[in-house]
Amino acid sequence: SLFGTTVGTSALAVSYLVEPENALLAWKLAGYLIFLMSFSIGLGPVAWAYVSEALETRVRGRGVSAALAFSRIFSWGLVTSFPSASNSIGVGGCYLCLAIVNVIALGFVYAFAAETKGAALESVKDRFPTVSQTA
Repeated sequence: SLFGTTVGTSALAVSYLVEPENALLAWKLAGYLIFLMSFSIGLGPVAWAYVSEALETRVRGRGVSAALAFSRIFSWGLVTSFPSASNSIGVGGCYLCLAIVNVIALGFVYAFAAETKGAALESVKDRFPTVSQTA
């Protein structure tokens, strides 16, 4: 899913950087469709499921709330900054930045996100490194 969103935003970046008008309309449409399909089957719903699986029961409610708040604040910032960013670096530059963020996210997920498929909810916390608390 994250790979698909990276491909989609990269196709959009290339299409807008090469020809900002309608010459590469098929590339733009393909980029949007690839991004939307990849996001819809992965990053969109998986983020909700993964956060609730990855956190222990005692902190799950607060953790999911914090993740939702961060997600909404980040989305608001992205949506409100897009018009001014597209005026200064262009639409292609904006999509290029998003593609770079997706590549970074891909590396982060590969390095730090533990696989939870088939694991009991109570045992998922054992797949993450523990943080000791000192008083």
